[in-house]
Amino acid sequence: MKKIVLSALLLSVTAMAGAQEPVTIVKQGHFPVGGTTIQRPGTYDNSKFVGWAEQEETGQSYRADHAFVDFQIPADAHCLPLVYVHGYGGSGVCWQMTPDDRDGFATLMLRRGWSSYVVDLPGRGRAGRTSATTTVKPVADEMFWFDIWRIGIWPNYNEGVQFPKDSASLSQFFREMTPDISDHKQDVPALSALAKRIGNHILVPIRQEASPAGCQLYKIRK
Repeated sequence: MKKIVLSALLLSVTAMAGAQEPVTIVKQGHFPVGGTTIQRPGTYDNSKFVGWAEQEETGQSYRADHAFVDFQIPADAHCLPLVYVHGYGGSGVCWQMTPDDRDGFATLMLRRGWSSYVVDLPGRGRAGRTSATTTVKPVADEMFWFDIWRIGIWPNYNEGVQFPKDSASLSQFFREMTPDISDHKQDVPALSALAKRIGNHILVPIRQEASPAGCQLYKIRK
């Protein structure tokens, strides 16, 4: 698959936040894409049930390392759909809605006729089944993410920051974080599988080194 970078387009939340045009959806749904299937040798014997959390694996299969994709296609859609990819520690929900209940980029662009494919990468969000062996620890890191997303330098907000300064929105932002239980080796294969399924599209990855108010658009061709 050949990738052609058309442009780096900075999208402003402020410029688009006021739009509330009705949108007609002609098709929507979700699907897994990519991934692997692990098959344990032997013959499955359902009389050997051990427990919900601890299984007798002989003869059983395990599907893992796929991405999970939500999609919405509006009436009279533009020819290329937008594929939204979240950053580290998050999931696709960051594109659908802001922490203070405003439309996210995926919804804003949907109102403007752009089909939306919102991805949870392998091991994140609703794509939590992974083949990686890892330990999930309750790490206290929220002040770190406050700084990384350039909301400010904890506990102070940056001057002119677009992020709402009320405690409820900040709490919702932190609660959108999700454990990362992937080894990150399946991210690109999953996105490649999505490209094969839907064809040409514009990839919208999040840039955590930049302001959370912006992102870049890339045009993908097979």
